[in-house]
Formats: sequence, C-alpha cells, structure tokens
Amino acid sequence: MDSACLVEQIRTLIRDTFAELGGASDTAPRESVLIRDGCFCGRRFEWDGLQAVWFAEEGEIKFYDRSGARVRVVALAAQARQRAPRHAA
Repeated sequence: MDSACLVEQIRTLIRDTFAELGGASDTAPRESVLIRDGCFCGRRFEWDGLQAVWFAEEGEIKFYDRSGARVRVVALAAQARQRAPRHAA
C-alpha cells in the first residue's frame, strides 16, 4: 500500500472515530505533521475539542477527549487485518 493511500485511510478512521466520540464539527480535522530529530514520526489531528495522534513508528493512533484524557488506542496492524479481504481455503 502506498503512503498516500495509508494516510487517507487514517484520516477516514480518525474522522469516523471523532464522530463516535461526539465530535460535532462539519469541517475537516486540523492536521499537523510531527517531526522528531528531522524525521517524520506521525500526525496530530484536532477536531471539535477532540485530539488524535498517529504514531507512525508504533503503528497506532491514540485518541483523547476534550479534557485530554486518552479514551481509545487503535493498532493499525489490527485495523488492516480487519479490512483485508478474506479468501476461502
């Protein structure tokens, strides 16, 4: 999977999860690229007071409510397995 497709899938997952968590904004989440030691390490998303951080190296997205408490962690490898087509043996 190319990186553009992965990023778009992550954006969709984040928008859907924000909606589940009570996000009420009609706009797209605000997005920031995270850099550590000069290298890409993830992205941060903010929407209607909710936050999500995609940690690329860890392969997970952490979601935070309006108070800053972590409310959900999504492992991207598990998401990919759930979405992969299943073939009969």
